Amino acid sequence: WIQDGSGPGTGIVIYTFRDVVEELAGQIPPGAEVRITGNYAIPFDFPQIRLSQVDNLEVTGSSQLPAAHPITPDDIASGQADAELIGILVTMEGALVTEGPSYATYYEWEVGGAIVDDFFYYADVQANYLMTRLSGVVHMSYGDAKLFPRWADDVVYTYPGCDTAWTGSDNLQALNC
Repeated sequence: WIQDGSGPGTGIVIYTFRDVVEELAGQIPPGAEVRITGNYAIPFDFPQIRLSQVDNLEVTGSSQLPAAHPITPDDIASGQADAELIGILVTMEGALVTEGPSYATYYEWEVGGAIVDDFFYYADVQANYLMTRLSGVVHMSYGDAKLFPRWADDVVYTYPGCDTAWTGSDNLQALNC
C-alpha cells in the first residue's frame, strides 16, 4: 500500500507479481517516496494499481510514515467500510477482542465487530484482550473490509489477567504474571 498524506482518500493498494517482489525485496523501506507507473483498476469496488514490472517503480526519496487516521471498530464493523478508508493507515484504541484467531476463522479475529486479518502479522490474542492500540491498513479481502496490522508494534494489548486456578511458584502462569 502507498499513501500520500494522512486521512481518508489518501491511500491505495499496490498489487504486483512474485518476480517483481523478489527483485524489489529489501529495496523499498517503510517511508520511501516512490513514483509508480501501473494499471489502475477497481475490482470488487475498491481501487488498486497493478505494478507489472520493476522498471515501473522508482524510489525518489524518503519521509516520515503518514499519521494513522483514528477510527472506531464501528467504522469497519461487519466488513463494511467507507470506500475512502480502503488503503489507508488507521488506528483504534480501547477496543475489546470479541473473537480470537483460530483455524475455523482462517486466523482472522474480531475487535468490537471489526475484522482483523493476519496477512502481514499474526497477533497471538484471545477473546477479552483489551486493545490499547490497534493499527493497520484497511483493505478489502473476500468481499469484506478488514484491518491488516503490519507488524508487532501495530498490535498493543493488555493481557486480561492470570489463571488463578493454578497454584505454586513453579508453573508458567505464575511466572508470567
